[in-house]
Amino acid sequence: MIVVNLGLPKTGTTSLSKALDILGVTNFVGDFVHRTDKYPEGTHYLLTVRKDVHTWYKSVRRYNRQQDGFKNSGLIKQMRIKLYGSRQPRPNWKDRYLAHNNALRKMPDVLELCFEKGDGWNELCEFLGVEVPDQEFPHLNKSK
Repeated sequence: MIVVNLGLPKTGTTSLSKALDILGVTNFVGDFVHRTDKYPEGTHYLLTVRKDVHTWYKSVRRYNRQQDGFKNSGLIKQMRIKLYGSRQPRPNWKDRYLAHNNALRKMPDVLELCFEKGDGWNELCEFLGVEVPDQEFPHLNKSK
């Protein structure tokens, strides 16, 4: 089984990846995986989102400030330009986030998950047709 998470950064992608690892599921989490025609038939698609665009924007701004000091920040900034149209968060990033999510909601058979609203093992495992593990759903990279 292959699972592709189409969610943008700071929407729970790391937590979802860990959850899928626990389930033993091959998964891809990335910002540029929109070429769904490149995956085999039967691939499962997930969309992780935040409870609202303002919460996401606040988180992504904080995260980007932290990332800018890293050695590979040049590559990260180029990825931001491709994804959002600018290196640093701007108000139009909210529009990009909403447009991204709305476009993916039109795809058939995409499960939308919002961990802040309580989504977790039950929704994920039902969608994938697997048993719910006997452990808490992982919540990684929480903002401080």
